[in-house]
Amino acid sequence: MDASQASQNSQLDPASETFLDDIAQMFCDGGGIGTGELLGIDTEQQEQLYAFASMLYESGQHEQACDVFAHLCRVQPTEVRFVKALGMARQMAKQYEGALDAYSIAVVQDIEDAEVSIHAAECLLHLEEIGRARAAVKSAELQTQSRPVSEELQRKMQTLEDALAAYDARDNTQKPANGATREATRGERA
Repeated sequence: MDASQASQNSQLDPASETFLDDIAQMFCDGGGIGTGELLGIDTEQQEQLYAFASMLYESGQHEQACDVFAHLCRVQPTEVRFVKALGMARQMAKQYEGALDAYSIAVVQDIEDAEVSIHAAECLLHLEEIGRARAAVKSAELQTQSRPVSEELQRKMQTLEDALAAYDARDNTQKPANGATREATRGERA
């Protein structure tokens, strides 16, 4: 934001009858104002918060990192790396449903990011939602078809495919030989 934009922002008066019109005009004029600036948190402060949250994440303080990343997402909801980082922090904090919420937003923001689909599949496996996990892995495969894939991402995809295959093998060994469903068999034993 240049000096004239900063001056214009400081002149915004929420009590003014033209406040919303002034903000709309700034967006239309390409004024570079974002949600964070409207809330009084400039880009530099957002970067500092991101660095702080990343430090918390890296040091294993995932719950605290979730709080800071969530704040960043409220400040700048269209910044995909903030949303993705929130998902990863929630995943590490074993908040799988919350992580999936973040990943569902991140995948819409960047439809080509296979890593988001992989993380979602990991969460879905933890929640034992096997069909949805399988769909997330398939999405990741489709997202990576036309471009090179990092070794790490390829390894994660293979690990997930192996886990799904192991689940299928375990599921098949638990099926009764006579074709009855597991639920029916459990009911007979009870």
